[in-house]
Amino acid sequence: MDFSPTLPNIKKNSSKDIMIRILSANWPLSIKKIKTHLKRDYGISVSYQGIYQSLNELIEKNIVEKKNNEFLLNIDWIRGIQEFGKSVEQSYKGQRKIIGSGIKSAQMTFNSGYDLFKFILDMITDHINSFSDEEKKKGGLDLAYVQQTHLWSPFVATKGDYKQIKELGKYGSVYYLCKNNTLMDKMLTKFYESFNAKVKLNSDVASDADIYVIGDWTIQVFLPIEIKKQINNAYSSTKDILSFDIIKFYWNLGHMNQEFEVLVNKTPSLAKIIKEQVRANFE
Repeated sequence: MDFSPTLPNIKKNSSKDIMIRILSANWPLSIKKIKTHLKRDYGISVSYQGIYQSLNELIEKNIVEKKNNEFLLNIDWIRGIQEFGKSVEQSYKGQRKIIGSGIKSAQMTFNSGYDLFKFILDMITDHINSFSDEEKKKGGLDLAYVQQTHLWSPFVATKGDYKQIKELGKYGSVYYLCKNNTLMDKMLTKFYESFNAKVKLNSDVASDADIYVIGDWTIQVFLPIEIKKQINNAYSSTKDILSFDIIKFYWNLGHMNQEFEVLVNKTPSLAKIIKEQVRANFE
């Protein structure tokens, strides 16, 4: 079955849309080869000048790029489509927009570490958007309070996610208490601090669940036993940063199909207690 989603800024079944379909299956291609595909596969006759003009318009929109007189899809545009699809999928599953929804508590199951990461990131974003423009402009906001067994690497994130994290850091800080103090935790502390986070290692926090407090919301994350073992083994055995590919480790860990059980609860009094406990460690 032939399926092609409607692409942004492009009329469905236009020559540009079809060129994108062609380049999604075959790349890189010269104008001559694109012309051959248009005629042979779709019965469309377009002049060399018409193809060249359409490709230039796609290049201006950062959908297509040119290399050595051949054309292929822009990888950042492809990632953007993937992120959009992920966002829509999670919205339809009801795993987004908890803030402002009227929900007081919920039990959720996320199918990957990345889905969970995006949920937390978007919860913080929604929390920031609850402040006035004047408050956001002033900065110094408390974005979230976190208690973790180990610092999780944000290397599950995409380029767009990093941009979002950097933007959030302009408004205030996330406060992290971490139970452990391994070499990996120390390295990730520096990384977190580059995004304006506050981190304290070797802290007395529970290890059965990671806890996030965002506004009046308390989020308990129960990591699968196998995931906890993988992280503990990797962190405890790593004595040299150069000997461990943390980016590959967390990308694979974050994007594998694995269920994460999460409890979300809106209890202002509980959130306040946890905030005070975390904040006291920094004062």
